[in-house]
Amino acid sequence: MPGYRSRPDEDHELLCELGDDELRLKGDQLAEAVQAKQNAEAEQKAANAIFKQRIDAANEVGNRLKTEILSKSERRPVACRWKVEHYGDDQREAWVLRRTDTGALVTTQAVTQADRQQELSLS
Repeated sequence: MPGYRSRPDEDHELLCELGDDELRLKGDQLAEAVQAKQNAEAEQKAANAIFKQRIDAANEVGNRLKTEILSKSERRPVACRWKVEHYGDDQREAWVLRRTDTGALVTTQAVTQADRQQELSLS
């Protein structure tokens, strides 16, 4: 055509039909991609479980420490001693558990007939 400049050829991304070999190859690649995704999801799930355990453990420690700070106290092993004490107007007997460091009352339990029997057999 007279008067027009020529243009260089260009490549464009256009749809092309795939042959059977190309379809098989793409099918294999798709299967590999799906498997890679499933593997990554399984790894993520395992990692999330590990991080959840670590986060839960850190929360537990933090909550315990916060409670100890607010109450200005903590749970520790304390030696305690059981002994029979009398209480009330009729001087009933009870097992009394007291802290050996402060003498504070921890708990009480009624003296049972079995306790009395054991006392008699030891005498």
